[in-house]
Amino acid sequence: MLSFFHLMESFFYLQLSIFYRFHFFFHFYNFIN
Repeated sequence: MLSFFHLMESFFYLQLSIFYRFHFFFHFYNFIN
């Protein structure tokens, strides 16, 4: 149970980091154009 929770937590942080990276890139791209 604890390992499952840890897996979901790591997956959640991975998705969050990817989302913020894409979000930052999108705003940066709009700022240039």
